[in-house]
Amino acid sequence: MKDNHGLNCSDEELHHFVQKLCNRINHSYHQGTGVIPILGLEKERNLLSALPSNRIRDFYRIKHTLVKVTPSNMVNYQSNQYSVPPGYIGKAVGLQVYDKTLYIYSNMNLIAQHHLSEKKLNYHPDHYADLLSRQLPYKEKDEIEDLALKNLEAINEVYNDEY
Repeated sequence: MKDNHGLNCSDEELHHFVQKLCNRINHSYHQGTGVIPILGLEKERNLLSALPSNRIRDFYRIKHTLVKVTPSNMVNYQSNQYSVPPGYIGKAVGLQVYDKTLYIYSNMNLIAQHHLSEKKLNYHPDHYADLLSRQLPYKEKDEIEDLALKNLEAINEVYNDEY
């Protein structure tokens, strides 16, 4: 890493510089609060409570599972499949279930959500149309949307009406 003079500095020197900067800021007057931060910390430290036990914290933690997106832009959850945008094919995404809704995340960004269903295949029409447009780039948008609707109707008849 280079310092502001264009010279190389080591990680240790950088760490030392950051520590000095933090100490200087923490010991100087803060215009917003009107307090010197280190003195405010000492006063507030006595007012802090300990965190609840892990058993209590785990009760509130929302569990998530990592899964890989299939080539048909689907993820599996409890023997059913749910669609995601096709740009995530082959990537690992996180699943969270809350209040009978499946939330699908990539790098903390919500990319899709579905109400939990008994249906085997659960496609968002937009996800399916986007997948088709990538597979059939020569087709017009209207043609893709019509084809997507017809295909989804056929998929629902074959896979979902049996159950």
